[in-house]
Amino acid sequence: MLNKDPQIEEIKSAVAQNVPLTREQILHAFEKIGEAGYIILVKHDGLRTENKYTAFIANPANPGTGIRQDAATLSDALSYCLRRYFALRDKNSPEYGD
Repeated sequence: MLNKDPQIEEIKSAVAQNVPLTREQILHAFEKIGEAGYIILVKHDGLRTENKYTAFIANPANPGTGIRQDAATLSDALSYCLRRYFALRDKNSPEYGD
């Protein structure tokens, strides 16, 4: 579970404070969120002139409840999605609870 993982709490704190995540933190968050049953997508759209990066977290048990962000940097897109995911999870949202 995500709630019992000290690294996830560290990641949650970092994104809440807009501290850039390390590659290891990003991979750890993706692995744990994926293990919890969520779908995570990251895309770079080379045809766009702005906001070339897209990050997306979805709960397949609740279609239509995805978190998506298009941004100029990969870090911004990922940080937004993780921040929103943790906020919804902490509110015990039925879409994103553990």
